[in-house]
Amino acid sequence: MKRSIIFSAMLPFLSVGMAHAADITDEGQLIIQATVEGSSCHFNSNGGDSAIIDMGTISTSDVYKIGIGAISNTKVWNTDADSIEIICPSTVELKNITFSPTKFSEHPGLLQDDEDDTTGVGFAVDFYNTTTSSVNINEKHQVVDVSGLKGESIGNGGVKYTLKFDARWARLAQVVNAGDVKSTIKFTVETD
Repeated sequence: MKRSIIFSAMLPFLSVGMAHAADITDEGQLIIQATVEGSSCHFNSNGGDSAIIDMGTISTSDVYKIGIGAISNTKVWNTDADSIEIICPSTVELKNITFSPTKFSEHPGLLQDDEDDTTGVGFAVDFYNTTTSSVNINEKHQVVDVSGLKGESIGNGGVKYTLKFDARWARLAQVVNAGDVKSTIKFTVETD
């Protein structure tokens, strides 16, 4: 019986304390703000985000002079106007570029037509990761160090990087057919 009385006696005090605490409330709010920024680098609007190396025309008889799975000795590069330019803030440097060609032939490092190999003709592509040396694009998702690529100051705290490529004809099959050949290489630029 004693225990019941003590509990009954304490219960009113607890209720009053809780009621009083409920009267002393304030409201506030937490506001979360952020800005989502795009990439710090962008393609030069004049140069766009792609370039075309126009290989021109080669006769099937000239392709037959190239061994199967081999490349011609002549590099094709038209003008600097065909290069791809990337503009970055001067505080940002290029680190890596990942190349992802659409389709390789059965011959290592040789690209074939994006759709299929109907002509027996393809390409070998080199990328200049410095002003004097190049890397052959020869694998899917190939990461190339471009930290040695020097940019050109363009004022207003910006630096322009010019991406240059060379391409060579390649023979992919015993039989060579006339037709159009197009090979695409997508790439992703990583900065520091």
